[in-house]
Amino acid sequence: GCFCDKCIEKFNKKNGFDFTRETLIEKLNSDDVELRKLWLVKQSEAIENILYLIGKAVRSVDENITLGFMTGERYFEGYRFDKWAEALSDGGKYEIMWRPGGGAYTDYRFDEIVEKSEQTGRQCAYLPSYVTEIQYEIENFPYQVVKKTPTSTAIEAAWSMTSGCTGVAFNILPWESSEDLDVITPHIKAINKLLPLYNLLKEKTAGKMPFGITTPWKQFSQASLPKGNFINGGGDTFANFAKELFDLGFPQAYHRDNSALTLLKGEFGKCHSDEELIDILSCGVYSDVSSIEYLNSRGFNNLTGFKKGEAILVDAIERYLPHEFNEGIEQRVRNCRQAFNFGDSFSLIATDDKAVKVAELVDYHKNVTAECSLGLFENEKEGRIAVASYYPYTWISDSNKFSEFKKLFRYLSKNQLPSYVESFVRIRNHSFVNENKIIVSLLNPTNENYFEVKVAVKGDKEKAEIFNQSGNSYIKERESFDGEYSFFNLDSLPSYEIALIEA
Repeated sequence: GCFCDKCIEKFNKKNGFDFTRETLIEKLNSDDVELRKLWLVKQSEAIENILYLIGKAVRSVDENITLGFMTGERYFEGYRFDKWAEALSDGGKYEIMWRPGGGAYTDYRFDEIVEKSEQTGRQCAYLPSYVTEIQYEIENFPYQVVKKTPTSTAIEAAWSMTSGCTGVAFNILPWESSEDLDVITPHIKAINKLLPLYNLLKEKTAGKMPFGITTPWKQFSQASLPKGNFINGGGDTFANFAKELFDLGFPQAYHRDNSALTLLKGEFGKCHSDEELIDILSCGVYSDVSSIEYLNSRGFNNLTGFKKGEAILVDAIERYLPHEFNEGIEQRVRNCRQAFNFGDSFSLIATDDKAVKVAELVDYHKNVTAECSLGLFENEKEGRIAVASYYPYTWISDSNKFSEFKKLFRYLSKNQLPSYVESFVRIRNHSFVNENKIIVSLLNPTNENYFEVKVAVKGDKEKAEIFNQSGNSYIKERESFDGEYSFFNLDSLPSYEIALIEA
């Protein structure tokens, strides 16, 4: 984003303002959401104009030159990649290429590769359908190749093709240091070994957007940041908060249009219209208490079913109440250890007689300190709302909570999730709905080899074809069927490998 005198002068002239750089920054850091949106439009249009002029200049020389653009998480410029693609392609008249970007330069922490795939999914989510050449970049710069192993390089490329990309560009050559090319030979061999998988993904998932559970991020999410945070804060605040949940094998999506369930956090809705908020609340929602508080302040009390109660600052422990979602775990507890880990802990107060309590808070003496910490409500729009007031997105990786989540998310989505992992393991899931078939791509991001992994696939599917990384496949008969989902057992999912299920 640019705050030069010329940009501020144009912004003032267009909108009838008289800001200086200092007063503009001060005002943007206030809670003026509409001003923030105007500024994000200005930032986006500056890039649109540059891209349009580049396209015009290049094509005046040769119309056959294909242009491309590399993006990143551009919240401060409005994240309007649809507009930027339109400008560079002259309204879709010319073919263009796209390169989603981000940093995953080492595999010291493999989660960086997983996080980059999420960024990629968001960068692809708003691209127009005519952008079909979308190449992910493997960033091994500055070419110190031992910092990312050949296995990580190859599998990162494959997983990107389940996040909306249609291909991969490998930035791995150590040209600057004049090293012998032999140092990258192991990487080339690893890439070559996965060619069957790349070709399989190109056929099954490349360029498609996964369907499942999404966070409420959108274009202009930067405008929703808290007071004082607009300039230095990141719009990914409303995109990256559910990592631990998605590690449990629930299907991740990146666009509201591809979601069966939306996760809410904080004052996400500042940049949403009333109509958009009603649309979200008319479907499945899992929310923290701060989002419910914000939605109530916007006048949607009748659709949320709950309000925020008092803070429980010490010794709060969640206890599961008798409910069908808690079958087998009634009276068990989840202790997030407030003395060590800061997090949300509030009482939750029902505002409608139809609201249902699923969990409560107790202290170390088993005294009830909050009668509700997880509640359910089905509103007049037929939206199913779950509100969690106790560590809703963190410290959730125990088998009791996982058991509850599976039943809860099926209920909230009205059994519209395309798949989920039934086994209690750490797996990432991108799922696709293609006519009558569902394709489930699974990544094992751990150093553990998994065996007999059970996966639920939506629908009455008697057989599934399982593809491994070699491109080979085997047929599995379903293990069971519960009336909505068929369950299949994968023979194995080795460490840092991908498997596909087609059913």
